[in-house]
Amino acid sequence: AVATGADLVAYSGFSTSNYLKTPIAPGLAWGTGDFCYTGWYNTTLTSSNQRLFSHGNASSGASLEYISLLINSSNLLQVDVCAAGVSTSTGGVVTPLANSWNHICVVRRSGILSIYQNGQFGASYAWAGNFNLGNSFFAIGIDQTIVQAFSGSLALWRASAIAPSPQDISKMYNDE
Repeated sequence: AVATGADLVAYSGFSTSNYLKTPIAPGLAWGTGDFCYTGWYNTTLTSSNQRLFSHGNASSGASLEYISLLINSSNLLQVDVCAAGVSTSTGGVVTPLANSWNHICVVRRSGILSIYQNGQFGASYAWAGNFNLGNSFFAIGIDQTIVQAFSGSLALWRASAIAPSPQDISKMYNDE
């Protein structure tokens, strides 16, 4: 957990012209394998869709691929995924905690996509889609089509081809 009074460098002020984005990163093409996205967020709830991160492309049809974490208009954390143009959503599954720093981890392990908040399991569902993501980018604070900017602050975001265990996720939360 982020200790009271600790220094934490964060990014905020996201908009359609102010966000973080990696160049195309072929090393982040997960295929059907395991992966993890993890970071910290601090927000007020706005009752509008706001994206914490999105990894994908802005294509259409069968070429569309992405994974995205958002706080939806019902003020619930939700993961949206799309592979080969077929979209799926977890729906609102985890309640975000407003006005404090919170650790979030989205992990796919052996075809099961799970969300953890502050080291605690939140929800999971089966999803083994094939992410080629060869022509994609990783965006923080916005979605892959450059809309739905995040209204809070984000820090220490990363993506990995390793799916941490529940114990590892709890340790990340407690040690960072």
